[in-house]
Amino acid sequence: MLVNPAFKLIGKNEIQVRRRGFTMAAGNTRKGSEEHKTSGFTLIEIAIVLVVIGLLLSGGLVALAPVVRNAQVTTTENKLDKIEDALVLYAIQNNCLPCPADSSDAGAQAGIHQTGAGANSATCAGGGSNACFPGATPANGVRNIVPWITLGLSQADVTDEWGTYISYHVSSQDFTGTNCDDFSNTAVASSSGTGGFTRTGTTFPIGCLDVSDADPGGVSAITTAAAYVLISHGPDTSGGRAAQSDAARTNPRGAGNTVQEQNDDGTCDSSGTVCHQDDAIDVDGNNYFDDIVRWKTGPVLVYDCGEAACGSP
Repeated sequence: MLVNPAFKLIGKNEIQVRRRGFTMAAGNTRKGSEEHKTSGFTLIEIAIVLVVIGLLLSGGLVALAPVVRNAQVTTTENKLDKIEDALVLYAIQNNCLPCPADSSDAGAQAGIHQTGAGANSATCAGGGSNACFPGATPANGVRNIVPWITLGLSQADVTDEWGTYISYHVSSQDFTGTNCDDFSNTAVASSSGTGGFTRTGTTFPIGCLDVSDADPGGVSAITTAAAYVLISHGPDTSGGRAAQSDAARTNPRGAGNTVQEQNDDGTCDSSGTVCHQDDAIDVDGNNYFDDIVRWKTGPVLVYDCGEAACGSP
């Protein structure tokens, strides 16, 4: 029998097709075609998968938010620790606490403590009215921030995890509270609270900054004798100053949020507005509070200085 040269009879049910280079079983052509069918998802199946992925992602983000916030709080607490250590070291070296820096200063003046007429040349303020507020009054304490250059820190060290400068207030003659020593002055402390920072005998310097709790059921005093107060204005940033622009951070809950507002006034003084410290109160409206606050009294600060420092024997 004559056979086309393109084909070669192999067996009863099998023909080799030379031209295409493959062997095809004559009795299995249907099976072979079924094996080469391409499978895929329908549009409905793809839509269902996308919906499930979206639900998983949204649920994961909601669960992640508290973790991120806790990490931010922890990092800010660590920065406050670092600032407090730097304040103690400054006190040991200079027998005073530095005046605050002004958040509006730029260039060479940025991050340097403000003293006297604002020359920033004196290590300590030296006492007197407006010693830490050049040509102004304590009312401008809203711009009081940690003097990072003076303390040997970086700008990042004094900026909380929400991009806001950490506020810093120091007990000085600019405040009119009674029995108040001037911690920006190297003079010896007075038993009547009208001296400076340096301990003399058993007489320790007395601060005059006031800190109360933020209990919505009734605010109570925590101390009326803080030497300094540090304030991170928290996740909502209310009352702080933006680290890069010095823009005032507004209160997203409005002026009715009284306790949170009082940490915005920049005085921490009984003659003006006291500052507040408390655990976070996560309640919308007038009771919300998220500031992170640190302070020390004069005796605690002097003891932290150690022996033969800050007037200690």
